Amino acid sequence: MKTALLLLIIAALFLFLVAFQRSRLPGIIQEAFEGTLPMTFSTTNQAGAVTKAGVAPLCPPSFKFYTDRDGVSMCCRGRIDFTEGRCYPVHDASTLPHVCTMGAEMKDDYGDPIKFCGSMIQSLLSELGAKDCTTGKPKRATADGISGFCCSDMPSPASPDRCPAGAASCAVLSPGENPFARSDSCGLERIDDGAFCPHDMNKTMMVGKKGEISGLTVPLCMSITPPRSETVPMCIPRNVLNELRRYNRYLSKDLNKWIGNCEVYDKVNIAESMSPQSPDLDKSGL
Repeated sequence: MKTALLLLIIAALFLFLVAFQRSRLPGIIQEAFEGTLPMTFSTTNQAGAVTKAGVAPLCPPSFKFYTDRDGVSMCCRGRIDFTEGRCYPVHDASTLPHVCTMGAEMKDDYGDPIKFCGSMIQSLLSELGAKDCTTGKPKRATADGISGFCCSDMPSPASPDRCPAGAASCAVLSPGENPFARSDSCGLERIDDGAFCPHDMNKTMMVGKKGEISGLTVPLCMSITPPRSETVPMCIPRNVLNELRRYNRYLSKDLNKWIGNCEVYDKVNIAESMSPQSPDLDKSGL
């Protein structure tokens, strides 16, 4: 009797599986979950921490998603220990907390409230804007806290990684990238903002055709008056030269003697406090 009942149950399960596979239900279930974020739920204090999600669009820029050992969704700006489900702070000059919560009200180990991640996005963008951006484009947009843009208008909290439609922008490069290599870089715009020309010279931006600035976009000073030095009527502001030397340009030049330095060009051709025949004068071109 028991054997017959067991065989009947097995046969019923087999028929159910056949019917399920032939129905549209598996496809409906797959369609319903396609494109959703990877999520892991933890309901007990003994549950282990989960690995980081493949996508975490709600974390502030430069923060990474994780869940703590209670299953609470968090964002971390530092080192994540996925075994312990903890975020350890990075030691830098930022005034922002190293951790925030995605929604649940929480307190840290010292009893202080942990900030909600959504409220930190604008604070982070303001901090990055003061560090990376220009006077005309003071608002920062970024997805990772490193690269991104500076904008003339504030990005929306829903899209902190891009400038609003119609806003003027420049590109924030990753550390180590040469700002002179991209004419749209914010670094180049900041350098240009700090460049000043001698009296009666006009500042312009030009792409170098040869020499050490070949292929680079560089702020220059130009004159329509033929110079006493009988050299090309242009020079490079000192602050621009200082930045170019950071990228291995003009390292062999003695900037205190080179006519390509606007400070020297000014002494020789405008203030006329230095002789164009001085043996110390380097008249080599740009």
